[in-house]
Amino acid sequence: AALVWLNGLAVGPLVIVIQGILTTISSLLSMLFWVLIIRAILSWFSQGYNPVEAMLHQITEPLLAPLRKVIPPIGGLDLSVLVVIIALQFLRILIGV
Repeated sequence: AALVWLNGLAVGPLVIVIQGILTTISSLLSMLFWVLIIRAILSWFSQGYNPVEAMLHQITEPLLAPLRKVIPPIGGLDLSVLVVIIALQFLRILIGV
Protein backbone atom coordinates (compact mmCIF):
# COMPACT_ATOMS: atom_id res chain seq x y z
CA ALA A 1 0.00 0.00 0.00
CA ALA A 2 1.21 3.45 -0.85
CA LEU A 3 1.91 5.58 2.19
CA VAL A 4 2.29 9.31 2.38
CA TRP A 5 4.52 10.72 5.08
CA LEU A 6 2.82 13.64 6.80
CA ASN A 7 4.56 15.22 9.80
CA GLY A 8 6.54 12.04 10.32
CA LEU A 9 3.43 9.82 10.35
CA ALA A 10 2.48 7.28 7.71
CA VAL A 11 -0.94 8.09 6.29
CA GLY A 12 -2.84 5.82 3.93
CA PRO A 13 -4.62 7.02 0.81
CA LEU A 14 -8.06 6.32 2.30
CA VAL A 15 -7.34 8.71 5.17
CA ILE A 16 -6.32 11.40 2.69
CA VAL A 17 -9.54 10.93 0.67
CA ILE A 18 -11.74 11.03 3.77
CA GLN A 19 -9.91 14.10 5.07
CA GLY A 20 -10.39 15.80 1.69
CA ILE A 21 -14.11 15.02 1.67
CA LEU A 22 -14.55 16.31 5.23
CA THR A 23 -12.61 19.49 4.41
CA THR A 24 -14.78 20.06 1.34
CA ILE A 25 -17.98 19.57 3.35
CA SER A 26 -16.71 21.92 6.03
CA SER A 27 -15.91 24.55 3.40
CA LEU A 28 -19.37 24.23 1.86
CA LEU A 29 -21.00 24.58 5.28
CA SER A 30 -18.90 27.66 5.96
CA MET A 31 -19.86 29.19 2.63
CA LEU A 32 -23.55 28.48 3.30
CA PHE A 33 -23.16 30.12 6.73
CA TRP A 34 -21.86 33.32 5.15
CA VAL A 35 -24.55 33.27 2.46
CA LEU A 36 -27.19 33.12 5.22
CA ILE A 37 -25.52 35.96 7.13
CA ILE A 38 -25.34 38.13 4.00
CA ARG A 39 -28.96 37.33 3.13
CA ALA A 40 -30.10 38.27 6.63
CA ILE A 41 -28.22 41.57 6.53
CA LEU A 42 -29.50 42.39 3.04
CA SER A 43 -33.07 41.71 4.14
CA TRP A 44 -32.82 44.64 6.56
CA PHE A 45 -31.88 47.09 3.81
CA SER A 46 -33.68 45.62 0.81
CA GLN A 47 -35.72 48.00 -1.33
CA GLY A 48 -37.41 46.13 -4.14
CA TYR A 49 -35.90 43.55 -6.47
CA ASN A 50 -32.17 42.91 -6.29
CA PRO A 51 -30.61 40.13 -8.43
CA VAL A 52 -27.97 39.31 -5.81
CA GLU A 53 -30.62 38.97 -3.12
CA ALA A 54 -32.72 36.81 -5.46
CA MET A 55 -29.76 34.47 -6.01
CA LEU A 56 -29.10 34.21 -2.26
CA HIS A 57 -32.81 33.52 -1.76
CA GLN A 58 -32.71 30.65 -4.27
CA ILE A 59 -29.66 29.14 -2.57
CA THR A 60 -30.98 29.28 0.99
CA GLU A 61 -34.74 28.89 0.63
CA PRO A 62 -34.66 25.06 0.38
CA LEU A 63 -33.16 25.00 3.90
CA LEU A 64 -35.35 27.70 5.39
CA ALA A 65 -38.80 26.90 3.96
CA PRO A 66 -39.34 23.61 5.88
CA LEU A 67 -38.32 25.28 9.15
CA ARG A 68 -40.75 28.15 8.60
CA LYS A 69 -43.58 25.62 8.69
CA VAL A 70 -42.44 24.51 12.15
CA ILE A 71 -41.14 27.80 13.59
CA PRO A 72 -43.50 30.74 12.99
CA PRO A 73 -42.12 34.30 12.89
CA ILE A 74 -42.03 35.85 16.36
CA GLY A 75 -42.70 39.58 16.39
CA GLY A 76 -41.94 39.79 12.68
CA LEU A 77 -38.56 38.10 13.09
CA ASP A 78 -37.77 35.00 11.03
CA LEU A 79 -35.96 32.70 13.43
CA SER A 80 -35.48 29.93 10.85
CA VAL A 81 -32.25 31.62 9.69
CA LEU A 82 -30.88 31.52 13.24
CA VAL A 83 -31.78 27.83 13.63
CA VAL A 84 -30.05 26.92 10.34
CA ILE A 85 -26.95 28.95 11.28
CA ILE A 86 -26.71 27.15 14.62
CA ALA A 87 -27.18 23.78 12.88
CA LEU A 88 -24.46 24.60 10.34
CA GLN A 89 -22.01 25.58 13.08
CA PHE A 90 -22.86 22.40 14.99
CA LEU A 91 -22.15 20.30 11.90
CA ARG A 92 -18.83 22.07 11.32
CA ILE A 93 -17.81 21.38 14.94
CA LEU A 94 -18.96 17.77 14.60
CA ILE A 95 -16.84 17.29 11.47
CA GLY A 96 -13.91 18.82 13.32
CA VAL A 97 -12.00 20.10 10.31
